[in-house]
Formats: sequence, C-alpha cells, structure tokens
Amino acid sequence: FEARYLDGLIGPWPEAQATYDERSPLQHAERIRCPVIFFQGLDDLVVPPEQTDRMAAALQANGIPVAVHRFDGEGHGFRSRDVQIQVLEATEAFFRTHLGLP
Repeated sequence: FEARYLDGLIGPWPEAQATYDERSPLQHAERIRCPVIFFQGLDDLVVPPEQTDRMAAALQANGIPVAVHRFDGEGHGFRSRDVQIQVLEATEAFFRTHLGLP
C-alpha cells in the first residue's frame, strides 16, 4: 500500500518533483511556532531518518524546541511493546514540559 501511495496522492517521482518540494514540511519549517516531538524508526523506509534529522535541524535553527526519539529495529510503525511504552512516556513528558502540566 505505502509503496505507491504518494504516486496517487501527489504524482510519480521524479516527474512530480516540484509538487513534492512544494508540499514538503521542510519547505514550511519557518511557519512552525510550537514545540515538536519526533519519533523515528531507524529502519523506516517511508520516512528515512535523514528527513527527520533535517526537519529537526530546521526547527532548531528557528529556535523551536524539538525532541527526537530514535528506535533501532523499528520501521514506520512501532511494533515493539517496549518502544510503544517509551513513545507514550516521552509524549507525556513532552506535554508536561511544553504545556505546563503538573
């Protein structure tokens, strides 16, 4: 499903490169004003870790608080119970920090 998803949604690569570039979150990073948390499977074939790293760096360059959590052996969706727990705990801590929750 995911292998051809973007072809139908945006267009085939590289023919639709201009559309991909225009819609890339990285091209709009300067508009983001709130803290952002990323969870990245290091085996992700849908969103390569380098894309997350570039987006996080762009946000940090704009003074946006960023948290990046990377998980070995995980792809685009997290299957490991331990990783799922880590994601939930990190999300809660991030919300507590950035939303001022007790």
